[in-house]
Amino acid sequence: MSKSLLPLSIVFLGICILLGSWFISQSFTINQEDNKETENEQIRYDFIALTSDVYVIFDKQKGEYWLKWGSDSEWKKQESFSSSIE
Repeated sequence: MSKSLLPLSIVFLGICILLGSWFISQSFTINQEDNKETENEQIRYDFIALTSDVYVIFDKQKGEYWLKWGSDSEWKKQESFSSSIE
């Protein structure tokens, strides 16, 4: 390699390293934002086993809940607790 191309090659290598590092750091920040959204969705619902045959799924965000009696029945949406109090 010629001595006149050596400084240009070093500058080009430095720019490539900086751009590569920046792209990698951006991919980490995007993944962290996605994880926060899925984490919030995961803690939105509570599964409650009242007895061995009665189960409740409670939606913390909307205040709604679904009830299931026994293993053969379907999930049924129930009125929220707050609307029955009012």
